[in-house]
Amino acid sequence: MTNPRNGYRPHPRRDYRRPRDQRHPVEEDPTAGEPAAPTAPGPGQLDLFAYHPIEDPARRYGFGDPPSSRFAALLDQLTLEHAARYGWTTRQTKETRITLRVLQARSRLYGPPVRATDVQQLIEDGLRVRLPMAVLTEADLLFDDRPPRLVTWFTRQLHGLPEAMASELQTWFEVLHHGSTVPPRSHPRSEGTIRTRTLWAMPTLRAWAADGHHSLREITRSDILAVLPGEGTPRATLGAALRSIFTTLKGHRLLFVNPTARIRVGTLERRTPMPIATAAIRAAFDSDDPATAAITTLIGIHGLRPREACALHLFEVRDNRITLPDRSILLAPATKARLDRYLAYRRERWPGCINPHFLIHARSAATPEQVRVPWLTDKLGMSADALRQDRILAEANAGSDLRRICDFFGVTIETAEHYARTVSHPDLDAFTTDPAGSRTDTPQ
Repeated sequence: MTNPRNGYRPHPRRDYRRPRDQRHPVEEDPTAGEPAAPTAPGPGQLDLFAYHPIEDPARRYGFGDPPSSRFAALLDQLTLEHAARYGWTTRQTKETRITLRVLQARSRLYGPPVRATDVQQLIEDGLRVRLPMAVLTEADLLFDDRPPRLVTWFTRQLHGLPEAMASELQTWFEVLHHGSTVPPRSHPRSEGTIRTRTLWAMPTLRAWAADGHHSLREITRSDILAVLPGEGTPRATLGAALRSIFTTLKGHRLLFVNPTARIRVGTLERRTPMPIATAAIRAAFDSDDPATAAITTLIGIHGLRPREACALHLFEVRDNRITLPDRSILLAPATKARLDRYLAYRRERWPGCINPHFLIHARSAATPEQVRVPWLTDKLGMSADALRQDRILAEANAGSDLRRICDFFGVTIETAEHYARTVSHPDLDAFTTDPAGSRTDTPQ
């Protein structure tokens, strides 16, 4: 067959008759079934798909990448600058960068403004939004379209009431919250006034709803008299709240009559201030916690109001004085030592913090926000307001004149007289003869 006479023509480039062109069966490799050993990357060789510590965790939430890489880079840079300015930890910075990237992907943000309601929706995904909101607010990129907290709080209070009664109370709330420009005209009330009146009235309103009343138009004078306590502060508070509701609704023609008219409810009783145990105050003043000792110094020794202690700035504590808008307080050596110890602790705990307030904690150190009064109470282990009242009471029982009490504590003459009337009170005999020593003396 391979004879040329039979028409065989060899391949022009390969002749299998030649040994070099012959193909032999490949011998089986005994290691063919084993997996190949991984090849070590060479020097400088990069992974094909490198892990990104910000982008990859953000993609795991299932919203993809931000639609605008330019806006994403801007927010990331603003976050890094904000974190460096306020001394954030590495974890806080990383979580905030991831949260802002998820926000852009979820809400499809191509640029500012960023709606606060979009940021709040990230809570459903288990993300924290306080620090991202701080970054956006400082950069003036946040559009706060959230309803006021007072509005959402009042809406929750109306839950479970009949529709007609809830509508009437909503009208009362709108008049108090925004005021009225039509007769009868009225100015907006403070948030505290609205909250207290609502809380005073809600138990009675719910009781009426449970009894079958669907509207406040059904309430009569006898119903009012039946729910009013006999005397004292409970009668004054409930009477004031109900009178505010019915007078407002009658003035705006939602009721035909005002059932609270010509009903005397009395006034609030001013209770006698009572002291706190001396041992508790001294324990707080000598506490190993620098923050507790500093708070006791500010409120229990120098008589600052709790909200004044929260709003106190660093520059207001200098030259051995506490400088407040309405008065200046000279620091005693023992109290100055406590404040200096707290400042040293603050610099060591948060070295890069630029929060301007004197008192800070772990949450407020990363923002310019001030602490809240409940935090003061938690640190003291007692009511911050009661601690200040105890200090004023001690000064009054030490024989100080009214003018000095007014100047030192920043109170009115009526308040000073109220504390002065406790000097001969029989319930305070043990307080004025405390063997532990004068409570106005600075603890050592």
